[in-house]
Amino acid sequence: MPTAADGRPQRQSAGVSDAADFEELRQFLLAHVETHEELEVLLLLFRTRDAVLRLGQIFAAVTVPEETCRVALAALCQKGLIAERGEGPGYQYACTEASSTAHVERLEHTYQGARVLLIQIMNNNAVERVRTSARRAFSDAFRSRDPKK
Repeated sequence: MPTAADGRPQRQSAGVSDAADFEELRQFLLAHVETHEELEVLLLLFRTRDAVLRLGQIFAAVTVPEETCRVALAALCQKGLIAERGEGPGYQYACTEASSTAHVERLEHTYQGARVLLIQIMNNNAVERVRTSARRAFSDAFRSRDPKK
């Protein structure tokens, strides 16, 4: 797959029709979906958004370890994309922002047609998060020194 100078894939695919769409999708993933498990859980709950799914149903559908799934559910709840409902507990897609729902729709469409592209985007975002964290830590190491010592 051809790539741009910054390492991003340059491939038109289902759900990503141009560079602006690609960048919006990348930014949405960067801000809201950090792991592949979060992506799987989010898309499952989006596909079944009229239903409340219990933990057992989610575990069975996404086939990831239970604790990993619980972490993904908690992260998505915190970001306001899903919500815990009822007893049991159950979870449901709960995003009320039209723009975010449009992004999740695009994610679902891209996931069905170009899953590898989404994985590449998420891997690139993970590398970007690590680089940003390392830059911040390096910068903070110099700022946190007490000038009186």
